[in-house]
Formats: sequence, structure tokens, C-alpha cells
Amino acid sequence: MNIIALDTVAGASSVAVFSGGKKVYNYRKVLDRGHAEVLIPMMKEAISSVSFEFLDLELIAVTVGPGSFTGIRVGLATARSLSVAAKVPVIGVTSFEAVAASITEKEWAGVPVLIALETRRDDFYLQMFNEARARLGEPKAVGSLDIVSYVSDQLGLQTDILVAGDGAERAVSEIGGRSERFKCRLASSLAGPDAIQVAEIAQESHLSGYACLPAEPFYLRAPHVQVPIKSG
Repeated sequence: MNIIALDTVAGASSVAVFSGGKKVYNYRKVLDRGHAEVLIPMMKEAISSVSFEFLDLELIAVTVGPGSFTGIRVGLATARSLSVAAKVPVIGVTSFEAVAASITEKEWAGVPVLIALETRRDDFYLQMFNEARARLGEPKAVGSLDIVSYVSDQLGLQTDILVAGDGAERAVSEIGGRSERFKCRLASSLAGPDAIQVAEIAQESHLSGYACLPAEPFYLRAPHVQVPIKSG
């Protein structure tokens, strides 16, 4: 089937296209802001580079978060609009799922994995997976002071951890500075989610009949909104 996947939830915008069961296009542009300005041109470039049109799409996939509130809204709004125009379903993939899918079997083998996503505040978006890639507990927004407690609660007596995600280096530093119990190893790739993994997950879910997430925002905490002070 023809799938287009979008990701705008972190420090990049990316678009990927799958057709006939394989990747036919993938492009990632690193940027802190301006997702709305670059995403539509990236999508047009993606479709112009493959052998079919927007109306030939059969599935749309989008990262739903957690991540930047603005980035999440941009990706979801674009995916939903495209879904209406092309008259095809749109499904959601979490940032944790996308990052976890980027880790190779060889690198993951034998250890649990902590996905640590950057919030640009004194906390992290965290989710743990066991050696078989199954989720351990619920994802949470966890402050730096509580990260060791979160990891301890998920792992029990285990000590070795592979840490991935764009917040991995900071997370490992926080864990190491607060406890000598855990032996943390950084994944070879420390990027945030990418559309290529979003497309892969969408395709696998469709083929297996797995019930996918709706294209709804996945937030782990409320937006940080500062109310302006009225003068006079």
C-alpha cells in the first residue's frame, strides 16, 4: 500500500513514503521552529519524487507526541487535512514507539531500553521497554530529581540499560549523578522520532491488524502558558 508519514514533534520535520512494502522516499530537516512553513513543501517534494499522486495514498501516519505542543499541532492538522482531501484514514504513532523502532535488534539485545525525550525544561518524557520490546509501565513526564526513582520502579533488580532519544545524554548524566546502581549505555543514534519509523510502524500495524492509535495529540503535561500581566 501507499503510505505517507509525517513527524514534526521535536527538533526536526521529516516525511517518509512507503510503497509496495518498502521505503521509497525519506527526508529529514533539522529545525527548532517553523515546522508549519516547511512541512507542506516537503510533502509536495516527497510525492513529486515517487510514482504516484496524493490521491493514490492509502494511509497517512503521523507522530502524535509527546513533544513540542506547536509541532504536534502542526503535524496533526496537516495529516488530518490530507486525510480529508485524499479520503484515506490517518493513524497516530507515539514518539516513544518511533524512537524505539529505530534501535536495531543487535543493539537492543539482552537489555531493557529507556527512551528519554527532551522537553527543554528540568524534566524528561520517559518510557521504558523490556528486552522483548514490550512496554514497561506508563510513559511519564519525570523531573530530574525523580528520574532514578522512575527507572528503579520499572526495572526491579536489573541494572544495565540502553538509553535512546534526543534527551538520552542528559538523562544518563542525571542518572549517573544521582545513583551508582545503573550501568547506562547510550544508543548509537540519539535523535528524536523520524517519519521513516512512523511509516514502518504504520505498515506493520496495517499488515498485522493491530489497532492503531487515533490521530489525537498525546500530551504528558499541560502546555506551559504564561499569562501576560495587564498594565494600568
